[in-house]
Parts: sequence; C-alpha cells; structure tokens
Amino acid sequence: MWEVGTMVLRYGALYTFSLADHLIPKWELFLTMDYPRSELVKFPKYFGYSLAERIKPRYSRVKESGVRWSLNKVLSVLDRKFDKDLKRKTEELD
Repeated sequence: MWEVGTMVLRYGALYTFSLADHLIPKWELFLTMDYPRSELVKFPKYFGYSLAERIKPRYSRVKESGVRWSLNKVLSVLDRKFDKDLKRKTEELD
C-alpha cells in the first residue's frame, strides 16, 4: 500500500479523480498491459490521461510496433514527437 502513498505524493490530482469513471477503467486496462506495477508508481500521471483519446490508441500503436517504452514516454510526449520517435524506433527494429 505504500505505493499508493508514493503515487499521491507524486501526483496529488489522483485524489480528485472519480473511482468509477477514471481510476478503475484505467487500472483494469493497465493490468492487461505489459508493464510492471512499478511503472505506475514511477508515473502516476497515467491516470490523468484520457483512456479513449490517449492511453488506448498510443499503447496499441506501441504494442503493434514491437517497441518497448516506459508509460511516461508513451503518454507524455506531444503527438508530433511521439509519431516521429515511434517511426524512428520501428525502423531501427526492421
């Protein structure tokens, strides 16, 4: 449970999110992702991003590409940089 305290210290806005509308759906998706729970402790801002508009689409693209990035890298960069970096990394894998 100490992880929750650490997450709140790093991202105080967690207190403001609806459990049913925001936290639980994002947690359930996270459990299907290929990340250890420690990723959430490092990057609790994950819960601040839109599930439909940011998390799902970006995670799908990264997973399909075979690139391994932290949640922070997947979600926090601007769209243009995300697209450019993903394209570059995908080409490096080929």
